[in-house]
Amino acid sequence: MRSLDVHLRQLDKQMCEEVAAQLQRYPSLTSVNLSFTPHEAHDHVYAPVLAGLSKATQLQRLEITNKDAPTSASLDTVAEGPQPGQERFGPSLPFAPFGGLAALQSLKLEYFSEIPSLAHMQLLTELDLSHSWIQHVSALNDLTSLRRLNLSSTAVSDVSALLQMPSLVELNLTRSAVSCIRPLENLIGLTNLSLSRTSVSDLQPLSELPSLGSLDLSCSRVTDLRPLAAARQLSFLNIMETYISSVEPLMALTALQSLVAATTRVADLEPLFQMSKRSRRQE
Repeated sequence: MRSLDVHLRQLDKQMCEEVAAQLQRYPSLTSVNLSFTPHEAHDHVYAPVLAGLSKATQLQRLEITNKDAPTSASLDTVAEGPQPGQERFGPSLPFAPFGGLAALQSLKLEYFSEIPSLAHMQLLTELDLSHSWIQHVSALNDLTSLRRLNLSSTAVSDVSALLQMPSLVELNLTRSAVSCIRPLENLIGLTNLSLSRTSVSDLQPLSELPSLGSLDLSCSRVTDLRPLAAARQLSFLNIMETYISSVEPLMALTALQSLVAATTRVADLEPLFQMSKRSRRQE
């Protein structure tokens, strides 16, 4: 057996140990998806279950998700971080079992309060930490092969660690606590970026990203699109529900095929009509 997809429900300690024993029988597993229900999403559940993966040295893809994980805060407030007296958002993970998973290429950890060090996972190209109450990404240091990173709905505010990820092409910061994107200016290979529902207002760092093809700024604090005038590869842009009043800076973007501009302050629609005509001619 090479792939395993399991939804774990109504677990007690004995059953966790039985699941772990079953996992150890398949050291050649390459793909595992473990889904826990809210009632069982506690730290003591993960230790024996993940220990069962310690021998799966060929594992390339791992997903661990807490379905509808309980929290005293809605996802809209996750980016604010835990408040005094507030219930912790999701369990933490036992770190030890991850030490032997050096062959992982894709990892998804949803609804966790902290993550283990991943520095030894040098083959990791895709990482999804969405919907977790993590505030720092220092555990991601040295992931130089990472190409896709999802930090949406997290409390992460500092993305300086991304400077060490020169291979990054897709980055999702939707609903995160990020307000400054200065570190992104060195990610010249970035093609897809989402800053939706963030406090980001300054797009100047994006003027240094020649490969940017898709950008989501919806519900952000951006008001000025002039830094995007040099984004010659930009084909998709979402500025819905922003205070942007002019799309004039986009007129030179000949690659732009799709612009979502509903509920903005754009008063002059002529540039939009011109872009629409240009798009039809290109088709």
